[in-house]
Amino acid sequence: MSRLFRAGISVALLAAATGCSGFTAYRYKQYYAMIQPIVSYDKSYEDTRIAFQFEITEKKILVDIANISSEPVTVDWPNVYLVDAEGISRHIVNDQVVFTKETSRMKPTIIAPGATEHNLIVPRDSVEELEQWTWYIKPLYTQTDDTAPLNLKKVFRVVIPVQAGNERRRYSFQFMVTDVVPYRSLSLG
Repeated sequence: MSRLFRAGISVALLAAATGCSGFTAYRYKQYYAMIQPIVSYDKSYEDTRIAFQFEITEKKILVDIANISSEPVTVDWPNVYLVDAEGISRHIVNDQVVFTKETSRMKPTIIAPGATEHNLIVPRDSVEELEQWTWYIKPLYTQTDDTAPLNLKKVFRVVIPVQAGNERRRYSFQFMVTDVVPYRSLSLG
């Protein structure tokens, strides 16, 4: 097989993969809103020291934590937890340990004044090692079959302990599934 022909196949495969970049195994997309401590459809919250911005995907909660104060802020990651829709408190992992067996090595992080930490939150029991170097994160809620619409109005909570100056605060954020939409109805064509 000539190099030109192999290169043409590679380009064709790349184009096909790029064209399918919107492919998902999920049949439904869920939308969320923060409902406590405030109602926020963009899932953001800010006080005098810290600003939080959340993005919730099928499998994880992405969080940006910005220190808007003049003192360092410490996020106590080992004591962050998630309370699921059934009211069960679940330990979490973040980007320090998500794809390792060393979940007990998660450490607090210090955010300097004016800096932002980008991290993620995943229930610890949702991460599974399939084989060496291959990990799988289970979705927060089922989105693969016709039971997915039952997730509408389900609520979960994330609790994040923070040391800000001499004050220890426990931020509690509650999120609700506000809409469950079949992927086929999301297409524009």
